[in-house]
Amino acid sequence: MTDTERALVVAGLFVLDTDHPDREHLTSLRQYYSAQAEDCADAAYEVLGRHLDLDSAQHLQVALFEVLDLPLTTASCEQCYSTDSDALQELFAATRHPFLAHVLDRRQALHMCAQLTTRLTGTPV
Repeated sequence: MTDTERALVVAGLFVLDTDHPDREHLTSLRQYYSAQAEDCADAAYEVLGRHLDLDSAQHLQVALFEVLDLPLTTASCEQCYSTDSDALQELFAATRHPFLAHVLDRRQALHMCAQLTTRLTGTPV
């Protein structure tokens, strides 16, 4: 994530904390983060060399531990390895693999989209 992107995240968080944010601004930010999530997914697919369901723990496990041969994370069950955000953050810190960077950035962008949608609609996503 670039400094400009980090600044937009901070700006988005500020808008979310504002009592009466501009609806048009919230919608614009949601569109920005949605596009960011798509860009991150495309970048992850390019690094991996194929498409997969980035929201599927099973697909991520195959990509990380079989295709990319990254070190195994903590097991969440027999023959299952964690793909939660904390485990992926630790794995990224250890490997600095670009695929992980894109997956984590995508998750952050999707989180911001969900927060903005909640703020716009008043109902959780």
